[in-house]
Amino acid sequence: MSMGGNRWQDWIGRKGEVIESEFSVSEASIAYFSEFSENGRPDYFGSDPIAPPTMLMTATRGSAWRPGQEVAVPYYFALDVPLDAPHSINLSIEFEFGKPLRPGDRVSRQSTIADIVPKTLRLGDGFIVVEHIDYWNQNGERLGRLTNSLFRYTKKEAVRA
Repeated sequence: MSMGGNRWQDWIGRKGEVIESEFSVSEASIAYFSEFSENGRPDYFGSDPIAPPTMLMTATRGSAWRPGQEVAVPYYFALDVPLDAPHSINLSIEFEFGKPLRPGDRVSRQSTIADIVPKTLRLGDGFIVVEHIDYWNQNGERLGRLTNSLFRYTKKEAVRA
């Protein structure tokens, strides 16, 4: 399996760019996120709320559309790895949480390719790409880490009976 001229091993440990949130976290964004997920935990509402931990993913998501702008930066750096594998499917997402996200926080994230493993699954030949996404606030305090594993692959030819 090739990577379009690049050795896949060269990508292990590579870091993506630091992505800073467009907006500060607000009481309203916490309330809307909690409403959307139907999460009525009391500390997500009121005068000094904390955000549900999984809000980290949306806190740094760029706008999907803005007048006169291109589409937002893709969320997963693992999709930038130049593999000869045009299809992808997510295998797992795991979160580790640090300091709670609060109104006023400006969230930044950076991805690191943690591992790339050649693999053949029923879907086809490809690579399992493991990515760590680290999150921190404007004070450099760790908010969490997301570990994402996805399978980038070339489809197997269908077997006709």
